[in-house]
Amino acid sequence: MNILWVKTELLHPLDAGGRIRTFNIVKKLAHLHRVTYLCYADSGNEKEAITELSKYVDKIVVVERKNTPRFSFSFYLEVAKSLATPFPYTIKKYYTREMADKITELVGRDDIDSIICDFLAPSMNFGMDIKKRSVLFQHNVESQIWKRHVRYQRNPVKRFLFQQEYRKLLRYEENACREFEKVLAVSKEDRDWFSSHFNITHVLDIPTGVDTDFFQPAAKEAEPGNIVFTGSMDWLPNEDAVVWFVEEIMPVVRAAAHPIRFVIVGRRPTAVVRKLGEDYPDVIVTGDVDDIRPYMANAAVFVVPIRIGGGTRMKIYEAMAMGKAVVSTSVGAEGLPLVNGKHLLIADSRDDFAGEVIRVLRDKGLATNLGSAGNIFVNENCGWDHVAEIFLCAVGGSISS
Repeated sequence: MNILWVKTELLHPLDAGGRIRTFNIVKKLAHLHRVTYLCYADSGNEKEAITELSKYVDKIVVVERKNTPRFSFSFYLEVAKSLATPFPYTIKKYYTREMADKITELVGRDDIDSIICDFLAPSMNFGMDIKKRSVLFQHNVESQIWKRHVRYQRNPVKRFLFQQEYRKLLRYEENACREFEKVLAVSKEDRDWFSSHFNITHVLDIPTGVDTDFFQPAAKEAEPGNIVFTGSMDWLPNEDAVVWFVEEIMPVVRAAAHPIRFVIVGRRPTAVVRKLGEDYPDVIVTGDVDDIRPYMANAAVFVVPIRIGGGTRMKIYEAMAMGKAVVSTSVGAEGLPLVNGKHLLIADSRDDFAGEVIRVLRDKGLATNLGSAGNIFVNENCGWDHVAEIFLCAVGGSISS
């Protein structure tokens, strides 16, 4: 089977949930199928990333694209110009004539059996005739992320901009989901949302996986009072999560379980995130790290205070694979078939979330039981071989075809 996989970026380093999910699925499929990977160039790490990617895909095609730095003058100018267009900025910025032409060329020239549009972002580059034979792989319900941004944004100017983006994205996402041959969601909840809100029947779902060989319980004891969060720290939902935790939740935890330390681990922290580390002595912002496992291993409790995200959080499965007690919001654990009180603890208000963190920090037996139950669950249910099999069946093939 010949697969054309289209994404906005190269996959390495594996420092974001979408990259990790794509990497593990593509790697499994490429053992028995021919994969052509088409993407934009990343700035700065193309050579290393292409070297890594070439170890398991048959062909890599890279299209150049000018990347506008966030919060630069050009960035704000692009956002302002986008207000006069019907297209959401977060999608339009990934359209180029070069990418659209390359997709058409590869589909017309190569014997392609399956075409995957990975995330909504590259979808504008697909002509209508190609959309009708392609699969839209939706890692999130993108419009709902922006709806949640609007809900929690206090700055009136940003709130206005987020509201405009949400309205445009909702219309665009609905049209895209109807135009592609199939839509693939990452949870039953997302699948049902697409089906009910967009009135489509060609939507399927796959489970979320985790590399249980890579993420395993550490031999050493965690540091008492050590609270850990991992994620791409240039993603706004993660920024909102850590700001909320530091400013609202930590004071309650600190008063009941002093001393504590909150470690924020992840790539490209924004200025807002870096400032948390500067303003609070018990907040550590690591920035990019080569391996997140030592930080996770040192966690007395792993927190997921996500209020805005969509899709599913692989970080929860990673923490469970390492035998960690997890405290998450309902949004953070959304789409994962986990039982509150057995596999993790779920709380949504400031006081409830703080209370659950305090419980875990005080009760070592509770932490051990949660970590053990989570570890057993992911080892029995969340291997990437199983996910890849379901993925390929959903898009019209089999792992051995």
